[in-house]
Amino acid sequence: YYLHPAYHYAMELSYDDDLMTAFTRVVERLSRSALDAEDTSLRQMKSFLEGVGSFAEPSAIAGQDRIDSADWWFNFGHSTPILRKITVKILSQTSSFIGCERN
Repeated sequence: YYLHPAYHYAMELSYDDDLMTAFTRVVERLSRSALDAEDTSLRQMKSFLEGVGSFAEPSAIAGQDRIDSADWWFNFGHSTPILRKITVKILSQTSSFIGCERN
């Protein structure tokens, strides 16, 4: 939920150090190179945290809680292309308890 715009901005999650550490680890694992990870975790994430660039567009702000989070990132994350690609991968994953239920 750290990357979900409705939760992130409403609950001010940018101040949660544990979530930021976990996010950085995920970015490092999903990035193709250390340079991509650095660019994503430092510069591009800062844009999302501060709500600047394409994240400040009126339609982006209005759609934070109305649009599916992966779709929101796809549509409004164009100012942060590497972060957008990683975030869409993360938010497009489905979760299920079927495997646990079978066991």
